[in-house]
Amino acid sequence: NIRNDKVTQLLQDYDDLISKLNTEIESLENQVNNYEKFKQGLQELYDWMKTTRSNSERLTDYHGDKNHIIEQLNRLKEIQLSFSEGKILLESAQELGTKLLQIVHQEGHDSVKQELLQAKSDFEDVEALTKTINQELTDVLTTWENFLQKTDDIASFILEYEGKISSFNDENAGEQEASLRQLKHIFNL
Repeated sequence: NIRNDKVTQLLQDYDDLISKLNTEIESLENQVNNYEKFKQGLQELYDWMKTTRSNSERLTDYHGDKNHIIEQLNRLKEIQLSFSEGKILLESAQELGTKLLQIVHQEGHDSVKQELLQAKSDFEDVEALTKTINQELTDVLTTWENFLQKTDDIASFILEYEGKISSFNDENAGEQEASLRQLKHIFNL
């Protein structure tokens, strides 16, 4: 009977151990799955940031006419509109990271937190880049508009004075010459 109790106890301990192992394996699988989801979320965010950065940097050619600059500004506005998508990807990665922090052991916390901080910082860098490019393109466009306005002003000035100069024709040349001699004589006095 004692032997039966020992065997029963041994079997019960074995079942408890198997149950604990299964629970631990399930917990580890859950951690791995959540970590993979977190990494996938980060990868999607970084893919978006890479594309956005690349597309933004292509718009940093500030040479070209006014229409070229306007086209670049319009393309940049489209990129800036996609930041809502990037924000969703960032929030999703942060949410997955928060879930992961709840189940991962303490030694994994620092790594996950660091990855989240880095992702947020990288997102802000891309955001700042597009704002800088937008400001520079806007400045170039303003310079173009000022240049074109000055060009129009000069063209108007030239047209106005061409008319006045052409009004001095050969018929009035004698009168003009006499007037100029008289003015020169007065000036020399």
